[in-house]
Amino acid sequence: MSHWTELVNFSIGIAGIVLMLLGLLLAASSHFMERWMRLYFIRFFSLMTVYVTTNLAGQLADYYNVNTDAQRILLFMESLFSSMLVPLLLQFVLRCSGEDWRMSVEFWYAGACWVLYVALLIYTQLTTSIYYYDEQGLYHRGAWYPVLLVLPIVTLLLTLVALLRRIKSFTVNQLSTFIIYLLAPTIAMILQMYFYGLYLIVLGTEISGLIMFFFILREQMEENSRQQINIMMLQMRPHYICNTLTSIYYLCDTDAKKAQRVIGDFTGYLQRNFRAISKKELVPFEEELEHTRAYLSVEEVRFEKQLYVTFDTPHRDFRLPPLTLQPLVENAVKYGVSQDLEALNVTIRTQKTETGSEITVEDTGPGYQPAENDGSHIALSNIEKRLKMMCNATLEILPREGGGTTVRVVIPER
Repeated sequence: MSHWTELVNFSIGIAGIVLMLLGLLLAASSHFMERWMRLYFIRFFSLMTVYVTTNLAGQLADYYNVNTDAQRILLFMESLFSSMLVPLLLQFVLRCSGEDWRMSVEFWYAGACWVLYVALLIYTQLTTSIYYYDEQGLYHRGAWYPVLLVLPIVTLLLTLVALLRRIKSFTVNQLSTFIIYLLAPTIAMILQMYFYGLYLIVLGTEISGLIMFFFILREQMEENSRQQINIMMLQMRPHYICNTLTSIYYLCDTDAKKAQRVIGDFTGYLQRNFRAISKKELVPFEEELEHTRAYLSVEEVRFEKQLYVTFDTPHRDFRLPPLTLQPLVENAVKYGVSQDLEALNVTIRTQKTETGSEITVEDTGPGYQPAENDGSHIALSNIEKRLKMMCNATLEILPREGGGTTVRVVIPER
């Protein structure tokens, strides 16, 4: 191997370790990414770090003529860890499409290919037909070396098939990212057969992995920004502001003191709303409760003798995403108060459970009908998505016994 080839390979290895560790740090700290996606990239960059490290260690062992057994072990480990990356990618593709990877035929075929590849690696240690080290510790490819690359290529093709079969499930950004990730290592594998000495597969995998991460990271950042805008649009409904101001206008003539109180409560509600919108981390339940009280103090004046609220919240020592409780209560009031219906009763409860905390909002309204209530459905869907992304919580909508709706939020222990 020439001096410049060794220099290029060392550079690929050292730069790869630095970049993979940087990617691992960014993945671990990207809290606005969905939890499962963050965990995927943590696993991906951990595997990549081990893969590139064993590659670099193998280069150093070769350079300093370390004993043949050590070189063989390092190469085996490098090949083993690199082979795990492709099934991991297929799992990620299936998850992005919304499909359970455990039910995918492609994934099980890919798993079978991986098992065969590991078996072939083990067989390789017992023969010289694929690759071997001579008595001087020099690496040589055997006549059947291309066979070792066939199974990884088949696995990549299975991933491509899975991608094309579910092409409508991906955004343009995701589709472009996956295609780049698949093509770069595949081309590198083919070139590796002809350009002996250069670690092109390592280089191709590093580049494609980083491109995929930053593309997905950018998409998640844009989605996070859209979610923040959705929160603002969801909570600052023009109809609520206009109706409240109209009520205050008429109260100024009929009951000035009440109008003054409503103005104070409405101002407090707006201040809390603006603060909640600006927050990106979980907040204490007490803050959400006070925000909800400020909102209800205005609504109880507007809907006098039509709205009654009960608080049963002994458990308050937990955190949740901002603007969770108040919009749930607002949704119940908006679709439950009507001149044609009996007075609406809303009950807000909290309790400590074995696995975390539970919030329940019950109302005696007409019941939840998403097919006829698109605005309500979108609002609850946005809340559910933020709960899932920020704290892995769940939101459940149930019919209330005796009429009305029950919304239950379960927040796991952090």
